[in-house]
Amino acid sequence: MILGAIGPENQRDFKVIGDSVNVSTRLCSLGKGNEIVFYAKLGDEAFGPLGTVQVKGRQHTLAIRGWKSD
Repeated sequence: MILGAIGPENQRDFKVIGDSVNVSTRLCSLGKGNEIVFYAKLGDEAFGPLGTVQVKGRQHTLAIRGWKSD
C-alpha cells in the first residue's frame, strides 16, 4: 500500500493506492444501506459471518464478516 502526495508538483493529490485499497473498494460495493462489510481476516468475533465472495482481481474467494444496524 502506498499513501501520500502523488503526481506532478503543480497537481499533487493525496492518494492511497494498492491491493488493500482495491479489495476495500470491492467490499464496499457489497454493503447495502446500513451494512458494514469487511474481510474476515481483519474481523472481530463480535461481527457475524456473511459467507464468502469472489472479488475482481483476486484468484481466491474472501471470507467476509459484517454488522447491520436495526
